[in-house]
Amino acid sequence: MLKRIIICTLMLALSFMMPLSASTQNGNALENKLSAVEIMIYGASFPGGILDRTDRLEEHIYGESYMGSIFQRIDVLYSHVKETTEFMPSLLTKINAIEWMVNTNITNAPIQPRISQMENTLGIPTDVMMSLDERIEDLRKVIFIDGEIEVIPAILTRDSLIKVRTTSPINSTRNKAGDPIEVIVDQDVFIGSVLIIPRGAKGTGTVTKVSPARNFGRDARLEISIDSINCIDGNTISTFIGDKATKETLSATKATGASVAGIAVLGPVGIIGGAFVSGKNIDIPAGTQLYVQTSTDEDLFGVTVRR
Repeated sequence: MLKRIIICTLMLALSFMMPLSASTQNGNALENKLSAVEIMIYGASFPGGILDRTDRLEEHIYGESYMGSIFQRIDVLYSHVKETTEFMPSLLTKINAIEWMVNTNITNAPIQPRISQMENTLGIPTDVMMSLDERIEDLRKVIFIDGEIEVIPAILTRDSLIKVRTTSPINSTRNKAGDPIEVIVDQDVFIGSVLIIPRGAKGTGTVTKVSPARNFGRDARLEISIDSINCIDGNTISTFIGDKATKETLSATKATGASVAGIAVLGPVGIIGGAFVSGKNIDIPAGTQLYVQTSTDEDLFGVTVRR
């Protein structure tokens, strides 16, 4: 009953905020928002009419569908799944917090299979007739004291360091400029007892420049950027490989006696708008660890957890 009141209140608030031109809102934008919710829940968007897809999502997430304009309904779905506030963690934040409490890391799988996996891990029978909201509430009550996920506003300051590792190899002979890069966070980021970025969170970047090794001893060059990292509240923050991150990477690798960023360096190391290493052939293996730093102060929501 309380959930229905909250959702109906959100729809009513949105109806007052909606501009008169809302009925002419770009159809592509509406489709994109609906697809984003489907991808977060299932890992893929589905064909079919917007109304049928919205009904299916509401039934699956809430356990019932709602009246109201399609614009309001999709906005509420998106907010419910993705957008955390100080008073209400999103569905994504809830499963992130639950999964971290169980495994001390998170995965980047869609929400539905993550809920099933946590039920299996905790020995809770999966009831597909229950809504995702009901299933995640059962998990929450098992994991958290008093069954509450405490959401705390926090500021992650500019140039905060984040340790990441690559998930696939990057090579100066196989990769080209523009190729996407994926990393995952290799060490939790806390502010006090508040978890801001959990281990396992996804980050993305790009191969920005490749110069293959050439004849006459000319070394290869490979330049990359790590542009964004996902946080526990579902927000994405901007990152880069600057001087502070580079020094931390060098310091960490020297301390362990490893080569820079896990690479056998055959030439000088430097920074040009990102990170590059120089050598006859550059091969950055999967699992290579390095640091990135935040580009700006970031207003986020974290979760209080037991450590």
